[in-house]
Amino acid sequence: MASLGRAARAAGRRPGQLAFYPLFPPSVRGGGKIVGKTASKRRAPAPAEAALLDDAGLPSSSAEDAPAMTLGGLDSGSASKRRGRGEDGPEDVDYARETILDIARSRTGWLVAFCIGLLLAALVVEQFEDVLEHHVELSFFVPLIMGHGGNTGSQSVTTVIRALALKQVTNKDVVRVVLKEAGAGCMMGAVLGLAILGFSCIWSGISTQVGATVAIALPLVSLWANGLGAFLTLLADRLKVDPAVTSVPLLMTIVDSTGLVLYFYIAQIMLS
Repeated sequence: MASLGRAARAAGRRPGQLAFYPLFPPSVRGGGKIVGKTASKRRAPAPAEAALLDDAGLPSSSAEDAPAMTLGGLDSGSASKRRGRGEDGPEDVDYARETILDIARSRTGWLVAFCIGLLLAALVVEQFEDVLEHHVELSFFVPLIMGHGGNTGSQSVTTVIRALALKQVTNKDVVRVVLKEAGAGCMMGAVLGLAILGFSCIWSGISTQVGATVAIALPLVSLWANGLGAFLTLLADRLKVDPAVTSVPLLMTIVDSTGLVLYFYIAQIMLS
């Protein structure tokens, strides 16, 4: 509490009086009545105010807000150029003012990366065509394997990015973070795998052998996707590259194909 008081006095405020930096400050009339809000840039806090916010456990900037757009496959390159010209950053871009060309340019690059991952997955399916011919039920779970790997890996990326932004971990904690995320992924995959196995026991459309194959494959795919997502995020941070921009597209490209390889190899062993 003493440090809070010193930081407040250094910022020219009374102890206990916090400073807030709203993204949308209120619009008021002459009588002081709030009638709406206006969009404006957040004012950067003074050093002493930043220390006060730090002690209170509150973020002093919107740096950790930017990854939300790039995680959805939105390129921050054009936004960076706009900031270089003194225009708004990605979190301040007005959608109503963006042209169709701006929207297409910001998204096309990452869609190409996703497409490459799907093409690699198609090549993997072709290599295991014989297995699919004898056990057609395996094809029922191809979307599940691909979707689950991408979903759980993206969760890992988002979690690690948040931990990095809040300084809860650093890029030196690679082993600890990767093992933690991989273990969590394995547990989540095991829960879903057991559910699929139980479903195969009561539904005649899926053999228990195929259900067991999926039950084994899901934990391994989750373990791989979670561990890889954590590793790529920390590696990007280590190389001073925005992890939100690079980690998810690269993760999806790798996991889509390698997850199917794991699935079909397990199927060959289980169903041979």
